[in-house]
Amino acid sequence: MIRIAIIEDEAIAMRNIQRMLMEIPIDIEVVAKIESVADAINSLPDLNADLILMDIHLTDGNAFQIFKKIELTIPIIFTTAYDQYTLKAFKQNSIDYLLKPIDKGELEEAIQKFKNLFLSNKNIGTNQYQSLIEILTNEKKFKKRFLIQLGKKLKSIETKDIAYFFVEDKSCYLQTIENKTYIVDFSLSQLENELDPDSFFRINRQYLISVKAIEDIYYLSTLRLKVNLNVP
Repeated sequence: MIRIAIIEDEAIAMRNIQRMLMEIPIDIEVVAKIESVADAINSLPDLNADLILMDIHLTDGNAFQIFKKIELTIPIIFTTAYDQYTLKAFKQNSIDYLLKPIDKGELEEAIQKFKNLFLSNKNIGTNQYQSLIEILTNEKKFKKRFLIQLGKKLKSIETKDIAYFFVEDKSCYLQTIENKTYIVDFSLSQLENELDPDSFFRINRQYLISVKAIEDIYYLSTLRLKVNLNVP
């Protein structure tokens, strides 16, 4: 029996991972479903798990913040949207990764690799992840522009000129500060990985907004905020 903890903030992704784990012909039990950095820091020290499936970008921050707060001795398979050049870091540090969207066959291979390499030696230690963390933290380059197709033409829009991204009728769009709308071939979850989190913030399931586009914010209730933008 392999006891697995899943750290993932997207409900759909969480359900898909659970479903794929149950379909893999390996005896697996999901012992924890964790959605945030804060929950991971609170839960992991006392968690009886053999393996962690960890999304790098979570609602309340970067998953690498977990390593700064607690010492992990549980092997980790990261789920990530980093480019192929940076992904070499995972192989060099003997840590597996799954590139989103996750493929069931690759997930099964990663679990099998864990069984072969780590199951007999659970005491991995935080130091083993340090060089990986440094490489990924330093190498990540955020998207500076988007290439938009307009018929037979291509238009380049710089990220600094975008007010927000939104989803409508299962399609994703960007809205410029000049109030022009263009369709983009990304999901909001993918955009969260591509954009600088210091500049763009996911306010709900439908909108990812630029900090520069915020006019003001005020409370509707103790649990709800209203965000006014300086563009429609």
